[in-house]
Amino acid sequence: MTVARNSDGRLELFVLAADPAGPFIPGDVYHASQIEATDGPPEFVEVGTGPTIDGVTLPLLTLASGDVWSDLATPLWTSLGRPPNGGVLINDPQLRGGSGGLLLPQPVLAATTDSLGYLMLCVVGADGSLYSRSQSVRGISSSWGPWTGSQPPQTTLTANLAVVLSGQAVFAFLIGDSGNTNEVIYYAQDGSGTPWAGPFPLGSPVPSDLTMALTASVDAEGGILLNVATFDQPASGQNVGNLFSNYLPKALNSQWSGWVALPQSSDALPAIQMQTAWARGAMCLFFSVWPAATIYYIIYGLYPAASSQPSWAPAYATLATGEGGIVSWAADTWDMPVPGSAEPLTTAVFYVDAQSGLWMAAFEYSRSIGWNPSHLLPSAPVQIDTGQWSDGQQPGILWPQQAVIRNASGLWQVFCMQSGQCYRWTQSAPS
Repeated sequence: MTVARNSDGRLELFVLAADPAGPFIPGDVYHASQIEATDGPPEFVEVGTGPTIDGVTLPLLTLASGDVWSDLATPLWTSLGRPPNGGVLINDPQLRGGSGGLLLPQPVLAATTDSLGYLMLCVVGADGSLYSRSQSVRGISSSWGPWTGSQPPQTTLTANLAVVLSGQAVFAFLIGDSGNTNEVIYYAQDGSGTPWAGPFPLGSPVPSDLTMALTASVDAEGGILLNVATFDQPASGQNVGNLFSNYLPKALNSQWSGWVALPQSSDALPAIQMQTAWARGAMCLFFSVWPAATIYYIIYGLYPAASSQPSWAPAYATLATGEGGIVSWAADTWDMPVPGSAEPLTTAVFYVDAQSGLWMAAFEYSRSIGWNPSHLLPSAPVQIDTGQWSDGQQPGILWPQQAVIRNASGLWQVFCMQSGQCYRWTQSAPS
């Protein structure tokens, strides 16, 4: 699933359904829309009859949220169909590791807003191409143009996708598979409604390794920071997972910086799910490995090097550990910094523990005082809801069945999928 915000502030949720012909065959893409842009004040809703006083039967009331969704309260979702030439790719046919059987729970749906405010949904097609579908009328949830495909990438794409908007252009990053070299490629749409240009190759940090996962974000200067995870499985059996970053400055005729190695994780297996989020002038890279028990993070931007340029923290840290195994997690990645604007709010990561339910870990910021540098540290995890949770396969396996976004009122909304049902939690107060 993925979630984005319309130009009028209403949230739009997208999910990929299964085809009735088989439970593991991807079917249509569906979406559900928020009716109003903001959470209205809590109100009492009549749910039955209460006591009779002085001959008058009073209603039985319950406190309800003021915001309404078109489809989440019923099984009715609106179909956006599926792209031509085979629909949506959900798994790499070679399992990206052969007999190793490494799971790849990477996003196959990515929603963003283009430079003119039109919502755009991007998917990886089953034929190995990038497809997108955009609103034909800005802010209207029922008005969508046709599926538009990119030029064939001349290499099989895996089910990995990251999409960002920088300036007037939308960038879509994917992983190609050409022999044993797993290069990163990207397409660009330079202006709302223009065709996709590309593919443009970015190569592979380590050509002999598998490039497993990627994530991208835009900084306050409009530059794009791309992060990938690679996996090396040598003959000795000593599995090694590595993280790399590549930066494209927002400048005329700028060039990518090239791949830079990040501090390694102590886990032998590679990161299989990654997300980035900006908070108070710094970027947080979140990642987890399989099987999912711990979510890690590393911060970029609060550690200036000798050249006074931002740099990565010297080591990764632990954000949260799930006692029963983490079924899914998602970071708030929507409110990226805007050039010339105030700093964005802090970010948070929401995760589902298979045994104890939904949790949140939010980041807290402290400014530098004297010799003490600025800090961006996570709070202790806070339990939001209780209950056991399963992803339909087995506990402790990550799947991208969760999405987080702030609504127009600045309140976090968390969406989770389980057994074909969509659940939503809304923050009760901005605190």
